[in-house]
Amino acid sequence: RVKVTFIDLDIQPSESCNQDKLQILGEDESNILGIFCGTDIPRPVVSEKGDRVLHMKFGTDYMGAGRGFHLYYEASPYIDDCPPNHVRCKNRNCAPITAKCDGNDDCEDGTDEENCNHPVVTPEDCGLPTIEPRVTYESPDRIVGGEEAVPHSWPWQVSLQQFYIEPNAHSCGGALINSQWVLTAAHCFKFNPDPQYYRIHMGMHNKYIRDKGEQIRYAVKIIGYPDLEMDKLRGHFGVQDDIALIKLNAPVKFTDTVKTACLPNLGWDLNPGEKCYTTGWGETRAVSSLQPAQQLMPQKVVNVIKLNLAE
Repeated sequence: RVKVTFIDLDIQPSESCNQDKLQILGEDESNILGIFCGTDIPRPVVSEKGDRVLHMKFGTDYMGAGRGFHLYYEASPYIDDCPPNHVRCKNRNCAPITAKCDGNDDCEDGTDEENCNHPVVTPEDCGLPTIEPRVTYESPDRIVGGEEAVPHSWPWQVSLQQFYIEPNAHSCGGALINSQWVLTAAHCFKFNPDPQYYRIHMGMHNKYIRDKGEQIRYAVKIIGYPDLEMDKLRGHFGVQDDIALIKLNAPVKFTDTVKTACLPNLGWDLNPGEKCYTTGWGETRAVSSLQPAQQLMPQKVVNVIKLNLAE
């Protein structure tokens, strides 16, 4: 086996590391072990059992600058993922075996709390942020629209990401509706409906820097309306039913920065003229390849309009 340990990393961060990046691939190069950019030091990467080769590829768009990367490798048939009496987490952390199902997120991704029969909890204080949002729209000059949200003032907002890209591979947003389920759009899975492909971030504000209190989980089930899973999701993305549910691998812990949104009562309708707020990690200004991507979560106010889908 081969183990790669990072000492330093300074590669220009970008959305899904699509500008400069370091790729680490298995002996079979279709097995992506990690794609890295930014400045956070990644956890060690270990090849699959039986593999004697790791492939590393560095790509750049020749714009921006950084120190690059500094790492070392070990090759031995006796390399283990974790020390004795520890389990390997999906994020390449290690946790003591005794931490399994103890109710604490020792892995920092919920791996040690999977399949533990924890109850699904729906708090009574849904939709009530601890940190008050700014609900006045003060940036009419924004071309694409929106302004930076007060950090963690929309604590049910989640970021759906590709699991093997670090530090950020945001692809869609969603809303946490209880301790183990997220509501999102079905079209997010148009190209890949496999739950194993997705990592979900809660309590996130910065794209490329881990926020204090940020929680990470993985998708274990994706259900699109009307009760479709996996490949059956393909092609079912009508305007009237573009909705899906994601089951998380383990419950989240409710904090000041991670809370749930409320679901409306059956039959509830929005009236034309009412204001709604949209949040996510879209652009607040039009950008070019020479400008850094938006790094902080923006918000935007929109008016509800009457729409006759039959026309």
